[in-house]
Amino acid sequence: MILTLLFAAGFPAESRAQQLPPDAMARFYINEASYWTDVGKYLEALEDLNTAFDTAQDPAIRAEASSQKATLLLTFLDDPPAAVREYDGILQNFQNTAFYEPAIFQSGFARYSAGDPANAAPLFQRYLREFPRGGRATTATFMLERIARNLPLPSPDSRPPLKVDPPGNDRPKPARTVSSTRIRIALKNAKSVTVSSAMALTRDGHEAGLTVTVNLPDLHGSSRIASTAPLLVDGIRYRGDIVLWPDTSTILVVNEVPLEDYIASVLNSEMPSHWPAEALKAQAVAARTYASYHMAHPHDAARFDVFDDTRSQAYNGARSETAAGRQAVDATRGEILTYEGKPLLAYFTANNGGTTADPEAVFGKAFPYLKFVPDSYSSQQQWGKWTRTFSLAAVEAALQKAGYGITGIRRIIPVKTCPSGRLVELIVEHANGQKRLHTRTEFRRAINMYAGSKMQPENLPEILMSIKIAGAGSTATLEMTGGGWGHGVGLSQYGAKGMAEQKVPYRKILNTYYPGAQLSTAN
Repeated sequence: MILTLLFAAGFPAESRAQQLPPDAMARFYINEASYWTDVGKYLEALEDLNTAFDTAQDPAIRAEASSQKATLLLTFLDDPPAAVREYDGILQNFQNTAFYEPAIFQSGFARYSAGDPANAAPLFQRYLREFPRGGRATTATFMLERIARNLPLPSPDSRPPLKVDPPGNDRPKPARTVSSTRIRIALKNAKSVTVSSAMALTRDGHEAGLTVTVNLPDLHGSSRIASTAPLLVDGIRYRGDIVLWPDTSTILVVNEVPLEDYIASVLNSEMPSHWPAEALKAQAVAARTYASYHMAHPHDAARFDVFDDTRSQAYNGARSETAAGRQAVDATRGEILTYEGKPLLAYFTANNGGTTADPEAVFGKAFPYLKFVPDSYSSQQQWGKWTRTFSLAAVEAALQKAGYGITGIRRIIPVKTCPSGRLVELIVEHANGQKRLHTRTEFRRAINMYAGSKMQPENLPEILMSIKIAGAGSTATLEMTGGGWGHGVGLSQYGAKGMAEQKVPYRKILNTYYPGAQLSTAN
């Protein structure tokens, strides 16, 4: 939808069959990356920024993409060394852009965050030397003082440490104590909010009857509504509390709820409740881990951790709970996957087509617990194998509508694949030359949005595929044969189903898709 609006509103109609300026294309990917970052899709944001950097011709736009990528790596992906490399690239290659000054400071800060104060100090000194009146001069001085006194920065993470189980599939199950962890879910924005309950409500600790209506002019700060019974908002029952925040011209409605109740709701939005119990348990742990990671890396730390829809994980309060889902949550209560004592970024996909994807090839960043592994269970399930056939004219029209000046397609040439066999980049050879495209962010997007098939929006479900052109002239077709649905990284939901059908326990399922991770319990 975002891309449709950009091309429909941002460019004249006659330009849609022409090559859009590369910098305009790059600007779109930078803007979309900001959106992905806002909603917690950090790897998708990274993927868009890599595309923007490769597409742009203007050094300032390339520097901006690199700067945003570095911030993403440092703030949300816990990778200061990778952030340092991005900042150093700006210092070496983009000195004449507006991103040079902040990159000096940020390069020092990233080194400091990585535990390298000796190499951070010269960069703070460099910043003060080159920009003595710069906006970060005071902070650079502060950082140098801390380095001189050998003082660390205060940790932004106030959550208690995780209790880590001993490794091994035969280790004892974690104690079934109810976790005190609570998660904050942004539900909606509204001018007026009505909350009701079957039991008496309290608002900010004061009795408030069975119904409370709050209008924006009456809200002068955050306000908490609670009850001993579930709360009703817009006909949906929610456990926990409702917290209201003034948000410019509306009220932001947030549900603060125990993490276990949240997982019981989202589980059956992510996986059908009639699937085998071991698959549901594996999904419960993956969903709880994904939520825990975002609780530790929230975009809006003061107000909420996640959204209530597919921007995070689909959440519909107590009405989405099922007996099977609750059993899976209770059986895995408090369990999350960790790596080096921290919640890992537990990506999951619908079906990996027979092999998991390497996130470095797909998104541009490697993770030690997300590796390429064969998966025969997924290929035997729904979406494990598929074929898509389009007329070559329809493919050409789709690429034109997406802004690529491609006419008279002659060949599709694979130019970059990853170990799993996914087609990462390709070249479209056509009458006016060649166009190199990122398969996911450029080619697949165009096919999914503009190919005009009844299969939309997944005309091309995955990039684990081969491509061939058959026939010639007006009857020529493009056939894509592949497998999987999604990005292929992490747990395969259909693969977990296949393994569970063969009586594979959920811990072994998790070990398959997150090799090297440990099963831990949150305090």
